[in-house]
Amino acid sequence: MPPGQVPGHRSRGHGTPGTGTRSRDRSQAPVAACRHAGPAGVSSNDLWLIDGYAQFFRAFHAIRTDMRSPVTSEPTNMTYGFVDMLLKLQNVHHPKRLAVVLDVSGDRGTFRNQIYPEYKANRDAPPSELKPQVERCLSLLGQLGIPVYGSEGFEADDVIATIV
Repeated sequence: MPPGQVPGHRSRGHGTPGTGTRSRDRSQAPVAACRHAGPAGVSSNDLWLIDGYAQFFRAFHAIRTDMRSPVTSEPTNMTYGFVDMLLKLQNVHHPKRLAVVLDVSGDRGTFRNQIYPEYKANRDAPPSELKPQVERCLSLLGQLGIPVYGSEGFEADDVIATIV
């Protein structure tokens, strides 16, 4: 496998060559994350960084079944999907350290919005069912001792690229 390539991950828009479709190998741990390749002698499993919102949206849209808490009736499909992804990552790849990185746009947006105000301007607002589930997952990450990082004005990809 080429250096820097994440197992089971395909870039957006690329599928199986010649088929015109995206490959969906669900046997691999779903990771839209970046692994630290590090200097010689450092294992690629030393540090795994996950783009939190990319995985939150992925989990939300992957499980369209109406799943709700029997106690509060709040939606739980994204929470279930995100936790399932974390467990698969842990059980398949056994990372020594794991962190989640979030987009933190702040009041002025990201530096890209300041340069080009139309950046991501065509996106719809997130579904209302997403926010309470994101908050629940962030709380869960804290309870599990998984650190969450972000830097105001930057997207998770920028922070991950800086770390790696």
